[in-house]
Amino acid sequence: MKKVILFLVAMILVAVMLYFTDYHRVLNSLTAIKANVVIWVCLLQFVTIGLINFQWFKIANYMGIQSSFRQIFHINMSGTFVESITPSVKAGGEGVKIYLLKSLPTSSLSKATAMVCLQKMVSMLAFFMLNIAGMIWFFCTAELRFSYVNILMISVIFLGIVTFLLIVVVMFPTKLKRFTKILPTKFDIRHKVEQGISSLQQALESVKGQYHLFWYQFMVSTAIWGLFAVKAYIIARGLQMQSSFISIAVVTYFAYMIGMVPLTPGSIGTFEGSVLLLLTPMGILSHQAMAFALTLRFVTFWFVFGVSSICVGYVQIRKVNSIKWKGKDLNEKYSKENHL
Repeated sequence: MKKVILFLVAMILVAVMLYFTDYHRVLNSLTAIKANVVIWVCLLQFVTIGLINFQWFKIANYMGIQSSFRQIFHINMSGTFVESITPSVKAGGEGVKIYLLKSLPTSSLSKATAMVCLQKMVSMLAFFMLNIAGMIWFFCTAELRFSYVNILMISVIFLGIVTFLLIVVVMFPTKLKRFTKILPTKFDIRHKVEQGISSLQQALESVKGQYHLFWYQFMVSTAIWGLFAVKAYIIARGLQMQSSFISIAVVTYFAYMIGMVPLTPGSIGTFEGSVLLLLTPMGILSHQAMAFALTLRFVTFWFVFGVSSICVGYVQIRKVNSIKWKGKDLNEKYSKENHL
């Protein structure tokens, strides 16, 4: 029920922004964008999905987890589906990935957790570095306003804390044991957490000291985030927005950074509001900024959500049909045995 309420609040926020940005002009801008632009951006989104799954597949191999690319793809799509309907930072989606990863051959809960933490650390570190570079450029070139400077600072601090915690978990898992002292000893909670940290440390031993793996995955993550800027710029050009690639890239990264603060499901509303807040001071008309935000969100969120929904639905239908066929075969076998 809480998720439904949050989703409704997020959609109301989008509706309010549409109203105040003159939804008629927003619709005119959306209909003016050429179909081939949207198609190209959607194709680039498929490339992004492929790169993300390739990254997960390679990390699984490094962790010694036996898996096929198809299995990793299904796990990622399942996680994407869940994180799209839960508040951001993707905690819900990562939990689903851990649950599905631990069921793979040669995997375990500690290996699955280590794999998710490793991938998330590399991805968040690349994103954090891009946002720091964007902050330097933005503060040097844009006209600063109190309204969005505070939001940016809070968001970058939040992103920095999350990234730092992930680095500690992956690089220095034993240091986490210092914080277990504050946990209650009742029901053996402290001991279980310490055992979990030890298991996580053992799972990460296979990648310890392999700096080439880190830099390779860091470059892959940077390329993935770079594709987001490319897609955003193609959309901006399709909407006839007079902005440089750097300015569009910085606004896109800032909007995603603000959207990572867990406020609404899939950061619906907060992302669109961030784009409006950051683009209008750059001389972009509000209806153009809103059309840009909606188009980019369609490609990177709703389109991906649709793909993940189809993939998850297809797998579930196959499971149901498999159970039905097995039941039918058992019934036929039972009938033949009784007949004999």
